[in-house]
Amino acid sequence: MTQTRNQLVRHPRRPVGLALPILLAIPAALCLGGIAGATSQATPPQEEPVVKPTGKHVAVKQVKEPQVGKQVGKQVKKPVGKSPLAKPVEQGEHAGHDHGQEQQGLQGRYGGDVDPDAKLGIEFGTEKHDFGRTMQGEVLEHTFSMTSAGKNPLIVRQAKPTCGCTVGEMLVEGDDGKMVAYVFGDPIPPGRRIELAATLDTKNKRNKTQVRINVFTNDPVGLTQLGLSATVEPFMTATPSFVNFGDLSEDAVKSETIDVRTSKGVPILLTLNQSRPIPRPEGMEIDLVAVNPGADGKSSHWQVLVHLGPNLKEGPVGYALNLVSDADMVGAKPLPNGSVPKYSINANVSGRVLGILSCNPQYLSMGLVRPGQVVPRTVRLTSHDPNFQLDDVQVELVGYRQEEFPWKDNFSTIVRPIPGQNAVDIELRLNGLPDGSNGSFKGEMKILTGNSSKPEIKVTFSGVCRAGVGRPPVRRAGGEKGAGSSGKK
Repeated sequence: MTQTRNQLVRHPRRPVGLALPILLAIPAALCLGGIAGATSQATPPQEEPVVKPTGKHVAVKQVKEPQVGKQVGKQVKKPVGKSPLAKPVEQGEHAGHDHGQEQQGLQGRYGGDVDPDAKLGIEFGTEKHDFGRTMQGEVLEHTFSMTSAGKNPLIVRQAKPTCGCTVGEMLVEGDDGKMVAYVFGDPIPPGRRIELAATLDTKNKRNKTQVRINVFTNDPVGLTQLGLSATVEPFMTATPSFVNFGDLSEDAVKSETIDVRTSKGVPILLTLNQSRPIPRPEGMEIDLVAVNPGADGKSSHWQVLVHLGPNLKEGPVGYALNLVSDADMVGAKPLPNGSVPKYSINANVSGRVLGILSCNPQYLSMGLVRPGQVVPRTVRLTSHDPNFQLDDVQVELVGYRQEEFPWKDNFSTIVRPIPGQNAVDIELRLNGLPDGSNGSFKGEMKILTGNSSKPEIKVTFSGVCRAGVGRPPVRRAGGEKGAGSSGKK
């Protein structure tokens, strides 16, 4: 009977990586034919609590790996692989632990030494706290209660929160029973209480919000995660929060409306924050209109009217609106200047001004070609002025930035009108470079539009020519490579 190192027997209650030492022990026992002590027996995994919990505190359990008896005639070798389940079985109290560098202590996964008898205890279910429904802008506070629940002192190295959460001072029970400030890295004797205060800032949060606090200790677990959550109701909403004007001509005039309402019908005054560093695009105007306002001008319903045009500038249009109310944020921390922050909301506006003529794309790549290869590429020229027709478009090929273009005769252009549109497709065709061509090429396609305000548009094109590229090998009978391949005949 032969057993290889790569053969593993799967067992529904035993990790795959542990089957190897047990399986390797079987041939030795069979060869000796019943000699006493030759048969290897493994006990099933047993769970032993490292610390007996007090009250309802959770104690981390460790699982003992199966122990293998003495082997006769064959020594169990360390299985191949990096899986922690494939480590050789150890005997003794700490079977299954990593005992490297005993003089320096056990090395934890998250850094620092690990003490198998140090435990961070926390009552089941209290490692997470849900504040329920709350109003946007509130700063929520909660204190987590824990204990040093092991036989040996617990060391907390760090308590690191995620974005939107702030961790306050950690307190630990002193010798006199009073809670005192804890210094990270100091040992906490067994049985001592630990408190960690944390806050959840909902200023820029919406709907279901969750944050975590990572607590790193010398507990074998290494990392304990605490969590805060809340369902944040926005003070006001903007619908839609993103407005896309699409493609516009330079003389176009278009308006869009953003509807702003307070969630609970609270009347407010609404203003546009004018102090933003990005200036408003040229040709954009914004009006704020209160719907059914009261005598004080306040309303729970506002309309934000965004106007574009005329006299728009060709190019992309983008702007972020910051709409600020006069209502103080409930429970929010004061600003550095001492003032109370106000409820606000953002909305974004985008679009593109095409001008009288537009060309898409504005760059053509011919790619990697071989000598003689034909490659077509196309751009579309569109007129956005109904009074100007693209009926006399001419194309010239020139060198890039007025440089010499020696391959002009190897290219051709074709202008094709688009039925039903005031547009044309312009095809640039590479008819093949001469044999022996090797290197990059670059030029410009100058489109003469016939429009007085925009008489020409330049489209850059480029490529690389290499002999033998892009030509698939031709196989003949018997698998021999033929012409067009790089293989030898």
